[in-house]
Parts: sequence; C-alpha cells; structure tokens
Amino acid sequence: MTQTAEAEALIERLNALAADAESNGDHGVKEACDKAAAALRTLLESNKALMRERTNLIETKREQIGRLNTRIAALERERNQLLDKLHCMCGSPIDHSAWEGHTPVSVYDYSLDQERSRAEAAEAKLAEAMKVLDALDRVNRGVDWCDQYEQARRWFAARKFLKENGNGE
Repeated sequence: MTQTAEAEALIERLNALAADAESNGDHGVKEACDKAAAALRTLLESNKALMRERTNLIETKREQIGRLNTRIAALERERNQLLDKLHCMCGSPIDHSAWEGHTPVSVYDYSLDQERSRAEAAEAKLAEAMKVLDALDRVNRGVDWCDQYEQARRWFAARKFLKENGNGE
C-alpha cells in the first residue's frame, strides 16, 4: 500500500470515528477527528504538490545534464583539435627538447606554413602571368613598339608560361 493510499484510509477511519463520536454525543472527539482528517488532507495535498515539483525538477535537471553533455563533447572535440597543435612533426609532444639539430615544429604551424607557401607561389605565378598578358596587350595595342624578333620572343615566353601552368595548348 502506498503512502497516499494509507493516508486516505486513515482519513476514512477518522471520518468514521467522528461519525461514531457524533452519534454518541462526544463533540470533542468529533472535532479532534475532523481536525486530524483535515490536517492529513492538507499534508496529502502538500505531498502531491512536492512530488510534482520533484518531477519537474528532475526533468529540468535531465535537460540541463543533456545540454552539459553536449557542451562537454564539443569541448572535448575542441581540446583534441588543440592537442593536434601541440604535437611536433616527429610525433612527440611539442615541449620536447631540441636534439641533434631537431627543433620542435608543431603539425599545425607546419601545415599553416605549407599553405602560406602555396598561396605565395600561386600569387607569384599570377603576378607573372599578369605581366606577360600586360606586355602582350601593350604590343597588340601598339603602345610598345618592338621588332618582330622581340614580339616573337614575348609570344614564346607567354606560351611557355601558359604550358607550364597547364593553360597552354
């Protein structure tokens, strides 16, 4: 039997005792039984309200725990990404001492440097191509006069540049 059922059974017994006391003319016992039953009803309602609050609190805490678990997982992923930055190219932690001419270089810094080098090389090729195209454009528009030999040399240089960079025929 649950506490709620026990309390309701006790309230019924108190009501029965109050009815008996009233039929016997004992009004003091009846009032005491009525007050006890009312107190039990109040406690029962209070207990039900507390149980609802407890249930709501448990649900709220479960939601908070779920959000915290999600945040923890995100922080662990971020930590793992940051740890990658703390490893040397040789595979050891970045804080190892320099040995036999080996200076610690983080994988992240090395990769970043490689990408920067590629970008600088691409920018240099672009600048060279722009110069070649500008020179050809100037010759075609008649701004720069050159003899046939010089024009042929410029065209050859432009074609060579385009072939080396995968844009020529």
